[in-house]
Amino acid sequence: MEKKIEELNGFKDLRIVDNFYQTSSFFPMPTTEIGTLSESGLTNLGSYSLCFPYYIAGKDYYAMILCCRNSSNTAKNILRTGKCTINFITDKRKYFKEAVRLGYPGETTEEKMKDCIFNLVDGKRARENPNEQYPKIIQEAFQVFECTWVRELDGAENDKVQDEYLPPYHQFNGITSQFGAHFILKIDNILMKPKYYDAIINGVNANVFPQVPVDYGYRDNKNFWYTRFKRPISEPIPASKGISLDTVKYAASRIDPEIKFTDEACAKLIKVPRVFLNTVLKGCVAWAKENNVLIIEDDYNGELRYSTHPMPCVQNYDTENTVYLGSFSKILLPSVRISYMVLPQKLTDEYNKIKKYTNQTASKTEQIALAKYINNGKLDVHLRKARRIYLEKSNLMLSNIKKYFGTSVKIVFNETSLYVSLIFKDKTIDDSVIKKIDDALIKTMQFNKAENMIVLSFSGIKDVKIESGIKLLYETISK
Repeated sequence: MEKKIEELNGFKDLRIVDNFYQTSSFFPMPTTEIGTLSESGLTNLGSYSLCFPYYIAGKDYYAMILCCRNSSNTAKNILRTGKCTINFITDKRKYFKEAVRLGYPGETTEEKMKDCIFNLVDGKRARENPNEQYPKIIQEAFQVFECTWVRELDGAENDKVQDEYLPPYHQFNGITSQFGAHFILKIDNILMKPKYYDAIINGVNANVFPQVPVDYGYRDNKNFWYTRFKRPISEPIPASKGISLDTVKYAASRIDPEIKFTDEACAKLIKVPRVFLNTVLKGCVAWAKENNVLIIEDDYNGELRYSTHPMPCVQNYDTENTVYLGSFSKILLPSVRISYMVLPQKLTDEYNKIKKYTNQTASKTEQIALAKYINNGKLDVHLRKARRIYLEKSNLMLSNIKKYFGTSVKIVFNETSLYVSLIFKDKTIDDSVIKKIDDALIKTMQFNKAENMIVLSFSGIKDVKIESGIKLLYETISK
């Protein structure tokens, strides 16, 4: 029997599942960059939140505990070298954006560190022991812990880098499960910027506390959330990042130990949120190659994605089996009837044979003008302005739809389309309702009776008219 709210004094009993701190609670966590040494001797940075004080009293040393995947670069490097640094960054937006990028799995140290915005410098251990290698520290950090993994605890000294970790597992140090690891990290040194050092030594006040980011993790499919001041803001996951099917398989394998999921079954669980996008695209490419077919990718206005990064195109992953189509009519003017096609090399010769038979409707004058517009950087300026304008318009429309319609509609909003779809939950949208809307001089893009949906565009309407228009629509439909 379902528990009533009253039985819990105003609370609902929430189920506890894997990753409970992100899936079953609002649990603010610190943001740290863990520095380790790769096999090649490069410093690898990985972003972690589950890094907390462990031994704080009653021991002859003090220690932190780090929880992480045992397949991560960080875990493998700690298992191999036993050395790491814990770098604490401030809440500058660009630092947290970089932390999200560095924290996303799947890249080698060389791949992700080549574009790292942080400056890496030697710490105290490197200066005191120049003949040994230590991971560098982040110069922009306000505080750094230089640490050594305490291998001898819980028999973890026998843990080595492996492809697969089988039981028995350790209780609290080293490899603690098939998927996870805990590392007890002895603090060798605490390095701190002078401003905060002086505050610790001489007494702190409100002005010398560092502004630190506190994150809430993956609360949805698109963002990593953190708090700077009083309210959380989101930082989109980089569009170029993706995850492997193994992540889906990992989650599926824990549903029921008696049921084994195939790759095909797991693939069908993916509804293409951004974090899975690369996996899906690569799957399309593999299917195309296997079946000897072409993928025709019609990216007519992908540049107008304005609140998230542009999606990677399929052709990024396969230049041999993808035909990429683009247009300037949507991002500039409808009257600019100029489009383009990027062909695989194997089709170029065939196209050159037949292109003379196709009609060329684009004005040469317009093509030359457009080329100069692009070369002068004017197109980039235009797109940045357009994205800003459409972001403001979309936010205004979405907020007013929620204000007037509340939960009575399901909002479907896909960027680059410049429109919002409203699916009505408890109201039948038929011809009579559409007539009311038309009589009220409200123009909708389209009406889908089967899905009980109307579509509203915000691209050509002035900001000041959006709220009054949504209010009028609500009042008209509610009659």
